[in-house]
Amino acid sequence: MNNSNRGLKKGYIAASVSLILSTHIVAQEQNDGVIKKEDTGLEIIMVTAQKRSQNLQNVPIAVTAISGNALAEAAIKDMFDLQASVPSLTISQSQSSTTPQFSIRGVGTSSQNFGLESSVGIYVDGVYRARQSSMINNFVDVEVVEVLRGPQGTLFGKNTPSGAIHIRNVAPSHDGNDGFIEATLGNYGLKNVSFAKSFSAIEDELAFRVTAFSSDRDGYIRSSASI
Repeated sequence: MNNSNRGLKKGYIAASVSLILSTHIVAQEQNDGVIKKEDTGLEIIMVTAQKRSQNLQNVPIAVTAISGNALAEAAIKDMFDLQASVPSLTISQSQSSTTPQFSIRGVGTSSQNFGLESSVGIYVDGVYRARQSSMINNFVDVEVVEVLRGPQGTLFGKNTPSGAIHIRNVAPSHDGNDGFIEATLGNYGLKNVSFAKSFSAIEDELAFRVTAFSSDRDGYIRSSASI
């Protein structure tokens, strides 16, 4: 073996020793608490995409779930804002705000003809909403929004050939402090007021929740006159 090959071999040995020492140092830091896998674990999101409460990671369906806290942090106020955070979901307005069209993966049904059944099933706490225009109001007291992509006829019925949107509101609780009140003011006379409160009728047995929302805003018009 010539001198150049010997030098190259020594370089490989030195690199291997350095790599082993570096790995040992990182492992030691992990054991000392600097890096812990459990500290960087995924957030557990419970969904009801299969008609039962499950961890989102265990659901074999293309589902996008956004919690109520995530909705507030992302300033998602209604369905039109939701489409920016959900892949393949499109919500458009036809002639007015009362005729929106929901589509998933490019498949949707026009809402201008009220005799047509929607291809995107919309559910609130498991209750089907037959009209797409009934879901253009603001998200208030929402626990999670689940968007299921692909046909969902097995569990959700016939009106879901392109997918389903399931909105689950916050459930009642026996906590007397479980509630909120929110007021918003803005331009053009915007006034939003929302309220929610849980009440315990029978301790640990029966509870109910009251949710209210009011929104009002003046419109604007531009008038141009020529003489």
